[in-house]
Parts: sequence; C-alpha cells; structure tokens
Amino acid sequence: MLLNFIGVNPIKALIYAAVLNGIIAVPMIFMIMRISNNKVIMGKYTSGFLSNFVGVITFAVMLFAAVFTLLHLTKMI
Repeated sequence: MLLNFIGVNPIKALIYAAVLNGIIAVPMIFMIMRISNNKVIMGKYTSGFLSNFVGVITFAVMLFAAVFTLLHLTKMI
C-alpha cells in the first residue's frame, strides 16, 4: 500500500525484485558449492558427484540468466 503513495509501479517493483534475487543467487550458489565441498567444514559429508553436477549446471544457468537480464535491462542486446 505504501508503494501507491510514493508512486512506484508495483509490477515493476516485483520485476526488479526478481532480477535482484536472480543476480544475488549466483554468488550464493558459488559460496554454497564451495562450502559443501570443503572437507574442513563438512568433514565426511562433502557433496558427491551428482550434487556437484547439479550445482554446476544450476550455477551456469543462473549466471547466463543474470548476464542476459543485465544486458537486456541496459539495452545492450
């Protein structure tokens, strides 16, 4: 309701919030992958092959989406 009083379009606010979440997700996925593979932190419970494979694919897709979104928002493509 506050958005109406300050003149912000709620749909645009939702879009920008989703974009920000997508951009922030990339370094978070990277940090989670690093921590989950660290034997000092995780001990014998480090990630296996399947978890690493899915994590790398997820990281790559999110990185591509974040770069594409930023390029699209800056009208470079």
